[in-house]
Amino acid sequence: MIFLFQIIPIYISDVLHIGIFLTIRIFAFSLQIATSKFYEQTYPNQ
Repeated sequence: MIFLFQIIPIYISDVLHIGIFLTIRIFAFSLQIATSKFYEQTYPNQ
């Protein structure tokens, strides 16, 4: 039982780090798509 209480905070912090990392990746990816779409609309001849 003590072992379980020792391992849960580590697991929660790992999940938080992975969640933050994925959120940043998804945000950067959507920002990149929006930037490229805006660029295509602004300069359509290139």
